[in-house]
Amino acid sequence: MDTTPQSTQQHWRHIVLRPPVLVALSVGLAALVRIVWFVDLPLIEQVIRIPDDAFYYLVLARNFAESGSWTFDHMSTTSGFHPLHAFYLALVSAISGAAEFSTMLWASGLAAVVAMSWAAYLCAQMVSRSGQTFAPFAVVAVLTAPLVLMQTSTVMESPWVILAGALCYRSVLPKSRVSFAAVALIGAFGSLARTDFGLLPVTMFVTACVVPLAPAVRKEIQLRLVVLLAGATVALALFLFYVHGYSGHWLQSSARMKSLWGDTADSALQNYVLLLFVVLGSRSVIVFAGAGLIQFVVGGARRLLARSSGEVAAVDQPTGAREDETDAPGSSAGTRSFVGVSGAVAVLGYIVFFGLQNLAPQTWYSAAFVVPLSLAIGVTTGAFLSYARVGRALQGGFAALIVVTCILSFAESQYPRFPHQANMLGAALWLKENPPGARVAAFNAGLLSYFSERDVVNLDGLVNDDIYGYASRDALSDYFDDREIGYLLDYPGMWEQPSLQRRGGFSGGDLNKRLRVHQRIAPLIPRARWLRGHPVLMKVESPPS
Repeated sequence: MDTTPQSTQQHWRHIVLRPPVLVALSVGLAALVRIVWFVDLPLIEQVIRIPDDAFYYLVLARNFAESGSWTFDHMSTTSGFHPLHAFYLALVSAISGAAEFSTMLWASGLAAVVAMSWAAYLCAQMVSRSGQTFAPFAVVAVLTAPLVLMQTSTVMESPWVILAGALCYRSVLPKSRVSFAAVALIGAFGSLARTDFGLLPVTMFVTACVVPLAPAVRKEIQLRLVVLLAGATVALALFLFYVHGYSGHWLQSSARMKSLWGDTADSALQNYVLLLFVVLGSRSVIVFAGAGLIQFVVGGARRLLARSSGEVAAVDQPTGAREDETDAPGSSAGTRSFVGVSGAVAVLGYIVFFGLQNLAPQTWYSAAFVVPLSLAIGVTTGAFLSYARVGRALQGGFAALIVVTCILSFAESQYPRFPHQANMLGAALWLKENPPGARVAAFNAGLLSYFSERDVVNLDGLVNDDIYGYASRDALSDYFDDREIGYLLDYPGMWEQPSLQRRGGFSGGDLNKRLRVHQRIAPLIPRARWLRGHPVLMKVESPPS
C-alpha cells in the first residue's frame, strides 16, 4: 500500500472531489454562513425572521428544563409539539441553565448545519449512482433554495425532518448495508422528528408495488419499508402513550385544533401547490433546470450528428456508474427509477395531505417534501444526461455554475417573512416592564411569552390542551372566566375577523362584547401591520349577570 504524502494527498483529493462530498460541503457551508449571519443580527431583525411557533418550542423547552413538565403557561398541559426538536431544545436549556436567546439560536442552527449536510450527502449519493456529475447538484439547488435555506435558522423542526427523509430513502435501498434494527430506528427517528412522518414510507411502499423492479429487489425494498414503518408506528404509539400519561388525551392538542380549523376553513390545496412552486421557482432550481436542458440539447444533438456520420462507437461510450459504485445502493436503473418516481409521488402525497386539512401553508411544512423533490429532480436529470451522453467535464462546469448561483442567491433567503413580529416584540418588552395585575392571554403567544419572561395563556390551542374543549363548542368566553384571565394582548384582527372568530371558538359574540381597550402599545415599526393593525392590550370585563 502506497503511503507516501503524494499518494495520501491524491486519495483525499479523490474523496473530496466526489459529487456527494461536494454537495454536502456546499449545502453545509451555505447553512453555516446563514447561521453565522443570522446570530449576528440585532434582536429585532432576528424575530422578524422566526415564526411565532418557534417561540412555542423555546418556552416549552425553558419550562420543561425548569419543572420537568410540558406546559406553556404553568396552568395547562401541552402535547402539541414534535418531540425530537422539543426534547433537544429542553436538553440545551437544562445544560446551559437560563440559556440566552443567542445560545438557543446557536444550538438549533448548528444542529441544522449537521442535519442538512448529512441529508445532502445521502441524497447526492443516491442520485450520483447514475454516474452523472451534474445530476447530484439538484440537491444543492433544492436545499439552498431561499425557502429551504431560511429554515436552518427558524428554530423549527425542519432540519430533523429533512434528515429523516434522507435516511429513510437511504436505508430501504438494496445493498444499503443498513441492518433491519437500524431501519426500524430510522423510522422511529422520523416519527419523533415529525409525527406525520409515516406518510413518506407509505408513498414509497405504494411506488415499490407499481414501479418495474426485479422481484428480489422489490421484495427487499418492501420488506425494509415495512420494518421502517413499524419503527415509525411504534415510536409514535409510545409518544402518544407518554402524552396520555400526563395530559389525559390520546391525540395531540395541535392535531385536534388543526382538525377544528380545517372544518371552518376553505380549501387550501392550491396554496400548497403554490408552496411547491415557490421552491421550484427559486433561482437555484431554475438555473439547474436550464443548465440541465442545455446539456441535454447539446449532448443529444452531438449524439444524433455522430450517428448520422457513422461515429456510433465513440459517442455511445458509457458515462454510467464507475466500477466502484456498481455494488452500492441505488446503482441499478430500476432502483434509481424507484427513487425518482417515489420522490414525485411523495411530493404529491404531502401536498394533498396538507391541502385536504385546509390549513394555511407554513414555510416549514415544505421540509416534508424537499428531500423527495430533490431526488425526483436529480434522478430525472441523471436519466436525461445519461441518454444524451454528456461528458463529465461539461457536467462539472455546469455543476460549478449551480454552486455559484446558490452563493449569489443567498441574499434572497435574508428576506424577513414576519415583519409584523417586530411590534409583537415591542409588546413583549412593554409587558415585561408593565405587568398587569391579572393573567394575560394571546392567540399568538410564543414571542410574547418568551421575551416578556412571564406566563401568557395560549388561546389558539396549539400548546394548550384545555382550549379544544371550549373552542369545539364555541365557548372560548367561558374559558376566560374559568381560568380567571383578565387581559387579551394581540392584533385586533384576531378577534374582529369572522373567520378567525369561528376558528377560535367565539363566533357567538359573547367574548367581543366584553373586550375594552386598556393600552395601545406603540409599535416599533409603524408600517409593519398584521391583520391591519398593531398589538393592543384589551381588558376582559366580567360577563353580564
